[in-house]
Amino acid sequence: MPSDKEILKPLVERIVQLAGEPAQEEKKRMWADHQALRRAGVGKARIPVSVYFEGVPDGTWEQILGPGYLQCVDAVARRIESDLRKRIYIAANVPDDHIVFPATFVFARVQSPESWGVPLEREHSRDALGAYKPIAPLADEIDLKRVHFTDEIIDEAATATDRAHAQDLVEGKLDVHTYYINMGYSPFDILVAMRGMEQVMMDSVERPEELAALMDVITSGTQIHHENRARLGHINRFLTSDGKYQMWRGERVHCCHVLGAASAKPDLTHEWAYISAQTSAGFGPPQFQEFVHPFNCRLASYFTKNTVYYHGCETLDQKMGILAKLPNLRRFHVSPWSTVSAAVAQFGDRAVLEVHAHPGKVFFGGTEESIRAELRQLVSAAKGAIIDLNLSDIHTVNKRPDLLGLWARVAQELAAP
Repeated sequence: MPSDKEILKPLVERIVQLAGEPAQEEKKRMWADHQALRRAGVGKARIPVSVYFEGVPDGTWEQILGPGYLQCVDAVARRIESDLRKRIYIAANVPDDHIVFPATFVFARVQSPESWGVPLEREHSRDALGAYKPIAPLADEIDLKRVHFTDEIIDEAATATDRAHAQDLVEGKLDVHTYYINMGYSPFDILVAMRGMEQVMMDSVERPEELAALMDVITSGTQIHHENRARLGHINRFLTSDGKYQMWRGERVHCCHVLGAASAKPDLTHEWAYISAQTSAGFGPPQFQEFVHPFNCRLASYFTKNTVYYHGCETLDQKMGILAKLPNLRRFHVSPWSTVSAAVAQFGDRAVLEVHAHPGKVFFGGTEESIRAELRQLVSAAKGAIIDLNLSDIHTVNKRPDLLGLWARVAQELAAP
């Protein structure tokens, strides 16, 4: 029976080999210039292409890589193995613009999670799809006296042990970074978890002052969490070994130029903020302007190097005018349910437009012709704006993993200058 280190050895060597290919440097430079808006006005620049494989669920990976594809025993080793096998598969089968970095990650150990003073629990279905609904602890009333924030505590010793263990497993051939999972930047989602979506809709009409007060408390707690991360050095800033770029674990940013001096102590301005409020999809623009946007602005204000990414799978056409005023915005998610032309009209070359194909159309009846037709329409609607083409929200490949590669190949053809 081979050891975990023996199982990982050929995977590590393959990642090192892939990372050393000249094409990787070209992709780093392309993505970094792209995020910096240096492609503005460059009509001949190639459009970056990304298949967001990081969000594919474990059950689907078993369809792709085979059941029981993980061979390691130790928990840290299994996470590394999973990461490397997926990246190697994508590099071999999906010709998109993912960068193969000679690195892997361990997750910081949480000794005690954050708390709001009230339980944020979910009722899960019993079927394999894993649907759930929140159990709203404040469903009966908005009682601010019950809500008080206590931040998480990281187990620094256990985290350091995991990182040293990972470095030993990869025999020092890959950079090992610590990734700090955090609360994110979606206070409205926490509001919905506390109060329930239906009740929040009624609150916006019947008790708007109380609703805004609860949003203020939640946003203040979220700010405390992120300020604590900065104070403790729990910042996700990952420099390439040559110090030329910052890499990202899974986020759609992929790579950017180093934000500030490489020697500077990492702080929040060196991160990218993923701001969203998808649970507010039922709000019209006036409600969004009153109960969502001001609180998101408070969180966005930290990122003075223009590294705010707004994500929204819902239809955002009528809210783009509001979202265009979000401080420090640099990337904007244009889902299949939003309109590319509306985003171009609103943002022009002031933000990268993350344009998405419809995953359902790709994996349920998609053909090369239909994929090409959709992508051609998206590129045409962009009218030369700074966009990247994305296939995301891949909850299933419908037993057709080859469609990942087909989509990427067609996208690359249409992305060519």
